[in-house]
Amino acid sequence: MLDKVIYNQLITLTSTTINCQTLRGSYAANGKLILGYGNAKKLILDSKNVYSTGYNKRIKELVSLARENGHDIPEKSVLHYARGDGKEYVLVRW
Repeated sequence: MLDKVIYNQLITLTSTTINCQTLRGSYAANGKLILGYGNAKKLILDSKNVYSTGYNKRIKELVSLARENGHDIPEKSVLHYARGDGKEYVLVRW
């Protein structure tokens, strides 16, 4: 069974790039967070790698970097940190 989880944007940081994408949907099932974006693409993160507390300094750094690169991240967003596949993620909920 899929439980709907509300996230609107995904900031992705690799060793060379930062990207920001609008999410089509986000769900939780069987200990996994499933994020849909683009044309039928999805990212599956293990829920134990998604942090709703802590990592505040790193989240601020990544959001600042995204804004410097022209991405619009609303000021009063709820932000969660995640990692997986050698990448860092900030999950954004407006």
